[in-house]
Amino acid sequence: LRERPRLAGGVLAVAAAIKLTPLVYALLCVQARRPRALVVLALGLAALTLASFALMGTGLHQAFLEQLGRAGQNSVWARENPSLRLLLLDLLPAGEVPGTFVWMPGGEAALVALPRWLGPVAAVVALLIALPAAVLAVRRPGPAAVTLGLLGLSIGLAVFGPVSWLHYFVLPMLIAPALGSGLGRGATLIVLAQLLLANSDAVLSFFPADADGTFRYVALICLSWLVTLAATVVALSRHPKG
Repeated sequence: LRERPRLAGGVLAVAAAIKLTPLVYALLCVQARRPRALVVLALGLAALTLASFALMGTGLHQAFLEQLGRAGQNSVWARENPSLRLLLLDLLPAGEVPGTFVWMPGGEAALVALPRWLGPVAAVVALLIALPAAVLAVRRPGPAAVTLGLLGLSIGLAVFGPVSWLHYFVLPMLIAPALGSGLGRGATLIVLAQLLLANSDAVLSFFPADADGTFRYVALICLSWLVTLAATVVALSRHPKG
């Protein structure tokens, strides 16, 4: 992004064509003040979209969007999906939980229909955090600050998204040491230690795969990463502007 912004924009276009989620990382191009990356990203997406329609027509695209809409109305209730949306759903009294649970073989996971209000609530909560963080980030274009921007975005996508598979947290886990560029050594070590502990196999195996164990594990993971997200915003605020 810093040395070859056009290549960064092209790679991001390909990633967004495979899965839409990486498109959010275009915000890093704004923070790093690399307009060439954004131009190539837009051109690359346009070219790939036109090629897709030329090769496959409109029918398959319409069918894909319909399936995507159906998938967005459901989630997987399991320890391996520590989603903030499922945590909000679990906090409701048992009689008020809408939808039905369809248990999968083994009884350790279920497909659950999500209420319509859950997505907007999660989006509002995410925006309340993202907007002030974006104001901080756009004024801090340095390489260490951009890395913190990447850390914050990767945590936000994993925690607030419709599905939060544990492997989505690999990226923020790998770059979490970047907190040291804004926090003191002691604070950084504390945040990293709680991350490693909460996300370890030992802690996962400690919680049973029943309803109570799943709820407590999801709550622990969400809390761990929300603490890390707060630390990221604090670290970002300590970088110089301009």
